[in-house]
Amino acid sequence: MSLHVTDTHLATDKHPGLVSRLIDWWLKGPPGHDIDRLSAKELEMMSHDLGLQPSELVQLSRRDADAELLLYRRLELLGLSASEAERLGLKRDLERTCSLCAEQGICRHDLEMRPDSSDWKSYCPNSGVLETFKAEIEKAAPAEKQSCGKSDCSCKG
Repeated sequence: MSLHVTDTHLATDKHPGLVSRLIDWWLKGPPGHDIDRLSAKELEMMSHDLGLQPSELVQLSRRDADAELLLYRRLELLGLSASEAERLGLKRDLERTCSLCAEQGICRHDLEMRPDSSDWKSYCPNSGVLETFKAEIEKAAPAEKQSCGKSDCSCKG
């Protein structure tokens, strides 16, 4: 699976989230709409509305449009879902951390060339949260399976 995005709308439509909506809005904005042209007050108001620091908003506006795809691919490899991350209140922080990460190039390479490698844990700022998230999901899975009392049941309760 290639993580290079040639159609930005495909990436943002496939994984709607705060960062992808921001990127989509940014790319669809009117000509000349540039974050550097915003006044300090406009930048402050916009970043406040998004729950970001102004410096984070500036950094996000300059990131690759496919940064969020790296997170979704990592979640997939770990057997985790974005919907479960959202339900647990983790998704937005995971997206923001991933989008602001300076190691996206290494991450992209590892996901494409060495998806089974555990090296990502040494450079990924989300690694601790993702490992805890995975452990919690794995811990909850047997309890959900046993809750109905049938060993061959696929229900969740």
